[in-house]
Amino acid sequence: MKNIIKYFIFLLPGMLIFSACEINDPVDELVRTGYMGANVYYETGATNSKAGADVPFYTEYWSVDDRFNNLELWYGIQKSLKYGLTSGVNDYSLSLDSAETARESQVILEYEHVTTSYDVEKAAYIIDDSFPVSYTLAPTIIENPGSYDEGQVTKLFPASFIEQFYDGLFETLDYELLQLILVERAALIDQETFDTHFDDVEIIDPDTEEVIGSEKVMKEESKPVLYELFSQVPLQDLIYNPNTFAFQILYSRIYTLESQFRVVNGNDVEVFSELKAVEIN
Repeated sequence: MKNIIKYFIFLLPGMLIFSACEINDPVDELVRTGYMGANVYYETGATNSKAGADVPFYTEYWSVDDRFNNLELWYGIQKSLKYGLTSGVNDYSLSLDSAETARESQVILEYEHVTTSYDVEKAAYIIDDSFPVSYTLAPTIIENPGSYDEGQVTKLFPASFIEQFYDGLFETLDYELLQLILVERAALIDQETFDTHFDDVEIIDPDTEEVIGSEKVMKEESKPVLYELFSQVPLQDLIYNPNTFAFQILYSRIYTLESQFRVVNGNDVEVFSELKAVEIN
């Protein structure tokens, strides 16, 4: 497509012409100095792909100067991570999503300009090809496994996330649940000593102001003592669900390719196409 700007010059009295030229130059306003870049349209044939497969793509490009120094397919890699731990003794759950750049965008494929690829109907040169996806980008997903791999959990989960899970779970535990974990299951403290860390607090009916029962409340000074014991309980014991016979773990690592097509025309003006994302599954 060509845009034609027509300029109509009218003869005006000499003084008016000179004055207008000094104040306002229409050519200077409408025409930008410098070289124009190429035009490029780019699409991928899918929004997701298997690792090890090829992703089809299609691009159209053209330039006013009809010269091309570089034609390149680029992509970068984004990594999405999900972490999740759920207690097997109550409903407490902790999750975290994060995203980071696994690799900055770089050239994957280079092409030579071929004049025979010109499409008269589209008034553009065409490249219809595909780019490879490495097997190493296959996703990793762990969800409620039936066996526990401590080395794997230590490698995949940030230590700070596991510590946060211990902190949050401890705050949700009442006397009975903490007794179940520390006294009955882990045997880290005997019952008599455990009870010394709690006060019996009366429960008052707000309407009648009568005592209707009592509850055991952890003493403030006992929290660090009991938490120290609690932190010694193996993670696998805290996340095992005896009803489903599974360890309540969620971990996923999924990669997404963000691809673009780059065209540098004969004037060395660089243009990138719109970015297209392809999730690897």
